[in-house]
Amino acid sequence: MRGRLRPKKSLKARMVASFRDYFGFEEKPTWIRIPRREETQHIMLLGDPGSGKSQTIHHFLLQIAARQPAEAAVIYDPACEFIKRHYDPKRGDIILNPLDARSPYWSPSTEVRALTDKKMVAESFLPGKSDTAQASTSTFFLKAARAIFGRMMEFKSTPPSTRTSFRRMPTDRGLVSWACSRISAKR
Repeated sequence: MRGRLRPKKSLKARMVASFRDYFGFEEKPTWIRIPRREETQHIMLLGDPGSGKSQTIHHFLLQIAARQPAEAAVIYDPACEFIKRHYDPKRGDIILNPLDARSPYWSPSTEVRALTDKKMVAESFLPGKSDTAQASTSTFFLKAARAIFGRMMEFKSTPPSTRTSFRRMPTDRGLVSWACSRISAKR
């Protein structure tokens, strides 16, 4: 019966255990800290899936949240994994995601105040060269897309009554009739 209830440890496992006992090494979780003066520097975390990259970011965010007075942090979170654990509206946190009901309303048309603004926003949304370096058909389609987008920017959208209801947003038919009336008025 002796030794049958517990499997015998391998030679490697016994050597590692004796090494830890001899030097007094114990495995324990540790916090990785970044000196405050170096937080504004760039950080790159590389690792295989499951190696703890997200957990490291969670620890950094907990460090920042624990400070008094409170400090601001901008977090790019396309998977929304940090919102669940760190979002606190009492602290004044703001979510900037058009698909999240807690996000404030914003429309690109609110940025347009002059003709140059309209062109700049259209070029930002539809980048590319519209000069003679490209083929004539691609230049035509890029300019046409920017012109259509610019016309749509003239329509000042209003925020929907609720984030899940789009009753006040224009319908396809209404938007087409609006665009046609604007084009015919220009002629």
